[in-house]
Amino acid sequence: ARMMQEARYTEARQVELLLFYRFAIAPRLGPKPTSSEPWFKSRVAPGVGDGSPIGYSWRWGTGGKKPLIRHYIEAMGPLTGTEADPLNESASKEMLLHLGKILPTVSLPLAWKFAAHIRPTLTDDVTRKAAASSTIIGVQCAPDSDSVEVMATLMTKSPSQIKQLLNTVFPKAMRDAYGEDASLDCLDMVRDFIETDSDGKNLIMLGTTGIDCCAAENSRFKVYVTTNSTSFDHIAAVVTLGGRKPESPESIAKLKDLWYGIKGLAPDFPTSSQSPPRINGVVNANISGVTFYFDIQPRYA
Repeated sequence: ARMMQEARYTEARQVELLLFYRFAIAPRLGPKPTSSEPWFKSRVAPGVGDGSPIGYSWRWGTGGKKPLIRHYIEAMGPLTGTEADPLNESASKEMLLHLGKILPTVSLPLAWKFAAHIRPTLTDDVTRKAAASSTIIGVQCAPDSDSVEVMATLMTKSPSQIKQLLNTVFPKAMRDAYGEDASLDCLDMVRDFIETDSDGKNLIMLGTTGIDCCAAENSRFKVYVTTNSTSFDHIAAVVTLGGRKPESPESIAKLKDLWYGIKGLAPDFPTSSQSPPRINGVVNANISGVTFYFDIQPRYA
């Protein structure tokens, strides 16, 4: 409620989204906590580490646009945390089905098709030990819409499967989801950058894939990667895919201002250098890298 108020959502939209939260989200967050130690540690916001099944965030608007409020949810149900459902799939599937029924803009066929390709196969000890929750649901609540956008985030921690995502898993999933004649040019560009570019080689595949739950002609899937490098040259290389998707000098300059502001760097700090451990003699707590995602859609090739 506080986020919507601060983001200047209309009262009608606030009421609408609060009711959506009350009846579509809250019942799927599990029982009320009884201690500081969660009975099931969700994979939502792993950096926070408190095990909460929901994360709250927003995407800043540009110019005079209002922010877009987002939630990331790991649904919980009767089988959550049991050997019967080690990937905690049942509750997430039930929630996606429910959202597909109550939100007219939500379409699920692509999510189901991608899930079949990305789902870990728990047939060996290595994969079973690495396994964790396989699905997180994202909802985006725009201020000027009468609906809610939904994304299914599919995850695999299987080391062998992560290695195969770009070359094997994604091409098969794309042709299954978008059609046998779907263009792979967009995926090929991302793969070429990650496999051959010096900056791309520094990226770490996370095994996380986001699927827009909407009509296939508009649905994108997101490939999540992370990097430990904090030099601006590296950040700019990732954003432009090493020059494969060029940006204007003005956009790069704005990105530099943003990055230097976030990292607390002086304007003359070298763009090729990593964030220093100390700034003006004070320990710099903001030296971590960043997570990126690449949007892929055959129509945008």
